[in-house]
Amino acid sequence: AVDLTSDLTYLPADGPGSWPMLLDVLEPHGDPATARPVVIWLHGYGDASWDKASPLDTEIITRFVRHGAVVVSINYGLGDASTAEYRGHAQAAVAWVRANAARFRIDTGRIALAGISAGAYRSLHATYDPVLADGEPPAENAHPACERLVQLRQGRIGRPVRAGEIAGIVALDRV
Repeated sequence: AVDLTSDLTYLPADGPGSWPMLLDVLEPHGDPATARPVVIWLHGYGDASWDKASPLDTEIITRFVRHGAVVVSINYGLGDASTAEYRGHAQAAVAWVRANAARFRIDTGRIALAGISAGAYRSLHATYDPVLADGEPPAENAHPACERLVQLRQGRIGRPVRAGEIAGIVALDRV
């Protein structure tokens, strides 16, 4: 069973016509652990009106919870949001997790970002600096998500945006 706390604000609205960014916290029911790992989940289908409670995402999230992780599923900028915007949304979610670690019994040394489809792509962007270790930009004709995965596999990715804040990444394409 899963305990759900819904629609908590992790990033307030930033002006007229904007809305707050919300998250859900899913915890293993009855879990007595005092320092649990957390997975910050970025939903898929970022170019459509999908959100943190989609059926496919919920099925995957439940698997993490069954294995003892707290899952923080976030809504984030969709459609034409820039890389900087969704990187900022993910980083704000990390800050929220750190600020609320005691409340949800989270081990801040075990924070992972995860997602499927657009959420996987955005997890990678949120975690890694866009500058490669050797200073070379990505190939001009490569799709950014594919180039990112190639760089990751080859060990050419630069440093994490905030060293030590993210313990892992789970990037899913198909389940």
